[in-house]
Amino acid sequence: MLASILASWPQDLAFEPEDEKQATPLQRLPNELLVHILRCLNITTLERFALVNRKARVVSLDISIWRPPQISDEEDLTVLVLQYSSDYRRLFIEHPRVRWDGVYIAVCHYIRAGASENAWVNVSHLITYHRYLRFYPNGQVLSLLANEEMPPQQIIPVLKPTLHMKGLFIGNWHLSGTTVHVTSLTDPHPSMDSRARYAFQMTLDLRSRPLGRWNRLDFRAYDSVDIESGETTPLALKHERPFWFSKIVHIGTHSVGVRSLRAIVATLFNLQNGGS
Repeated sequence: MLASILASWPQDLAFEPEDEKQATPLQRLPNELLVHILRCLNITTLERFALVNRKARVVSLDISIWRPPQISDEEDLTVLVLQYSSDYRRLFIEHPRVRWDGVYIAVCHYIRAGASENAWVNVSHLITYHRYLRFYPNGQVLSLLANEEMPPQQIIPVLKPTLHMKGLFIGNWHLSGTTVHVTSLTDPHPSMDSRARYAFQMTLDLRSRPLGRWNRLDFRAYDSVDIESGETTPLALKHERPFWFSKIVHIGTHSVGVRSLRAIVATLFNLQNGGS
């Protein structure tokens, strides 16, 4: 395990230049300040930084970086910490979490019979549609059903609560183990002469392929709910397919990437040269 590997490393780790004649700005930076910078990075950039050398890996494992925000207030952190041996990075990777840095997309198909003037010829049409789910940290979720005339490249940049589009519903979500409950999905922009009679709810299974990605959602149930009576009616899942996660670079609480990290290092280098 990673913990046993770290235990075998020396305590006096340092950032060393590839060229001995070059300066090492990061070596002048206190670990506390470096950790503060790393907390601003997205996970991909953070893990790339950790591959620089052993000192980078050790600093990147600081608890304050990996203590996950997706753990609800209802969960007992003590139990989770014991389960993952106080390794918050491992907890972040292995503990179920709904991702907020992109969109879950399902590509669905079904066959529709077409009209034919020839009795001996059967005409069939392959119909494609997409389902989108975008989750927010505050418990809000967007659900959109769109036909193939609007490909994901056009939908994803505009998929926000302010979107005015047929097929958009806004509701709430919460995670229980590996089960995602989506409730109270209603049209945010109903017509003036009508009000919503029905809401929708989904029950989905959260899966991870490979470990730590949490990039797949499988339909377990899909229901319509009569708002007045509360009566629930199951909807057919015959044509539904799994949702797969698509990461969006500009979405996420950690938005600083490789270029910003390079800029920070360059600034430190300039400060060092100016002070020497």
